[in-house]
Amino acid sequence: MSVVDINPAIRTKIYNFADANSYDVAWPNEEFEPSDTYLRFYVMQSDTAPFGMGVGSVEDYSGILQIDIVFKVNSGMSEAETIKIQYRNRVPKRFIRRIQRHESIV
Repeated sequence: MSVVDINPAIRTKIYNFADANSYDVAWPNEEFEPSDTYLRFYVMQSDTAPFGMGVGSVEDYSGILQIDIVFKVNSGMSEAETIKIQYRNRVPKRFIRRIQRHESIV
């Protein structure tokens, strides 16, 4: 397992959520034509550390996944709160740790 494996898994999870709820996603460093409401995300990686001791121990890939909810100015917070609740109900809070343990999350 490596960052090369983890980033596509995160992207797939976000894409599935956005597609199921009809939201556009502004992917990092890709051309994007913004709509009234869309999601923007960043993956901020931290240092890699061994998760266990001995031969064959797993690496622990830490980091932060930030998802911005972008919507029209002066439209209140209810739409952002709705999106936040939809995301919390669909995506496990610690799904990245599950990737490290080789569970199927996507």
